[in-house]
Amino acid sequence: MQSCDYNDDGIVLIQINAEDIPAMKEDAAIQVIEDVEIVDPNGHIITNINELSNSNVREIVPLEEGTHTLQSESFADVQKLGPDENGDATPTASQKTRKRKRNVNEWKVNVRKRKCQAGEEYVNVRGKTVTRRKLTNKKNCLENCKFNCAKKISLEEREQLFQTYWSLTQNEKYVFIKATTQKVLKGRRTTELSRRKYTFVYNLKVKEEIIRVCKQFFLGTLSISQKPIYTSHLNVNEVKKDQRGKQKKTSQNFKQNKEDVMEHIKRFPVIESHYCRRTTKRKYLEPNLSVAKMYNLYVKDCEEKNTIPVKLSYYRHIFTHNFNYGFHVPKKDRCLKCESYKIKKEDKTLSQEEEDEYNTHNELKARMRLERNTDRDSKIPTLSFDLENVITCPRSEVGDFFYSQKLNIYNLTGHFSTTGQAYCAIWSESRQGRGGNIIASAFRRILDQVLTDNNVSELITWSDSCVPQNRNSFISLAVMNAIREHPELGGITMKYSIPGHGAIQEVDNIHSNIERFMAKTEFYSPLSFMRNLKSVNNRKPYKILQMRDEDFKDFEKNAKRLSFNKIPFSKVAALQFTQNLFEVGYKLKHGDDFVMQTLKNDRALGIPSRRNKETTSVLDLKPKTLIPKNSLPEEKIKAIKKMIDSCMPDIDKKYFSALLNTLK
Repeated sequence: MQSCDYNDDGIVLIQINAEDIPAMKEDAAIQVIEDVEIVDPNGHIITNINELSNSNVREIVPLEEGTHTLQSESFADVQKLGPDENGDATPTASQKTRKRKRNVNEWKVNVRKRKCQAGEEYVNVRGKTVTRRKLTNKKNCLENCKFNCAKKISLEEREQLFQTYWSLTQNEKYVFIKATTQKVLKGRRTTELSRRKYTFVYNLKVKEEIIRVCKQFFLGTLSISQKPIYTSHLNVNEVKKDQRGKQKKTSQNFKQNKEDVMEHIKRFPVIESHYCRRTTKRKYLEPNLSVAKMYNLYVKDCEEKNTIPVKLSYYRHIFTHNFNYGFHVPKKDRCLKCESYKIKKEDKTLSQEEEDEYNTHNELKARMRLERNTDRDSKIPTLSFDLENVITCPRSEVGDFFYSQKLNIYNLTGHFSTTGQAYCAIWSESRQGRGGNIIASAFRRILDQVLTDNNVSELITWSDSCVPQNRNSFISLAVMNAIREHPELGGITMKYSIPGHGAIQEVDNIHSNIERFMAKTEFYSPLSFMRNLKSVNNRKPYKILQMRDEDFKDFEKNAKRLSFNKIPFSKVAALQFTQNLFEVGYKLKHGDDFVMQTLKNDRALGIPSRRNKETTSVLDLKPKTLIPKNSLPEEKIKAIKKMIDSCMPDIDKKYFSALLNTLK
């Protein structure tokens, strides 16, 4: 027997019995290879008929629901099976969606069905164990049988018939029974009141010979009851694919409706996760959206187009099974190492090396928390800072704004421990992005404001351990530049939290208040956002620092002239800067002593270069101003022009008009 199944991509997978290989004809094999893929037990695709051998071909029994079995020896009638009749092509493994891909084959009902079809032991829906099917002797056919069944058919031949029968699908079993039994008029009348008109003649095919057997021998050989025999003689005439659960959708416009829903969902602009871009591919919609709100907008669109909308349940199904979108604020609160340790410990798959690594991680975490608490109790002021997740504008309940491309706003937030004052450095993507140079410039703006507002002789900063933003040569040079321009400042110590365990709860609290306030208000431009930001905390209003073009500095260029490669930024727990500008200390663990490094190179020391005999002047730490970006994607420019003509306050219209004039 040759059998085939198809995978999620609509590719047919063929399983071939070893004994059938010699009987395969070359032209038939070529037809198979052109139309389908043949796989061996290891999952390798066989493209050459000469690769088929007894060692790499198997038969899979029982066949799963939805398979197609061929009784002929030729493969010419094999056709490539596509997706189901409804057009629901399952997303491939590389396409992650909001809900995990369903594994239908492992559902309990399907596992139970397969075992039942194969005659194996299984647990039914009532929780009772059904024993496996086995060949039985319902009577002594060796002595008490007029057909002499046991003499004509050996035990080995009965076992082979039993295995063959239970390797078939349900429909094939009916065909098998109908082909080996005959329904005839009964030959004798035992009582006058009998309603039975028919009887059955039972046969078994052994070595191409049809042998008549008695009823008990037939039922015992196949390990079945009388009921399947009655059923098989009702309307079963041919082998066909099981159609249970394969009914077509009632809607004639099913595919079109699905495409319309998907196109509508794609109209909503999305952004990447701010906190975990490396570990997830999920994208995020605006926090004030929901599936229900999106569906209401979809219904309005359908009313305008004079089309019939799908139900909310189906809209939600497409959203969760075809898109990897989220609504909530995408913040990663759990440590990857800690969660991995818990899972492996529960599964008892934890190695000694992983145990030691977790203990080291816990030690670093304890050291970090001890030092953070010490700094909170210290008289030395602390400045905590962090970049808030991307803010998009406009944010309004106006329907058209949901579909428009949004302008991204960035907010680097700082918190000064002595006064409890919050500082927000704000800029939009039309000015600059959020690279290391930009974050260093925004931090320098907050630092200058803190030093202007307060009499500070020594300062400690705390931030997360993001290397591209907070632990690099750009922000180090920005701090050195600030110390040089503020002689009253003795030094700055920059400390970093352990990945996965934050130590800047004060800034997180500010971000939470901002996001909670934004959920209740509407704003259309960065200007109105900054105006609303002042009302987040009425008791102690945040200080808003609007970043201007002259505030963005090129720290990268001067950082290359110093030997910052002596500092392992990806591993440091703290950095120390003093008035001795070119001496920088670092430590790899909180609580350890600082290791000092000299960052001067030959050109910074004033040693003449070989090409130019003139002495190079001592390095000037003051960086140059970055060239303004002043650009936006074409889609966003079109969206802004369209929004200017819509219902928007005049002050925001003027802002966007001025913004468009500055774009390149």
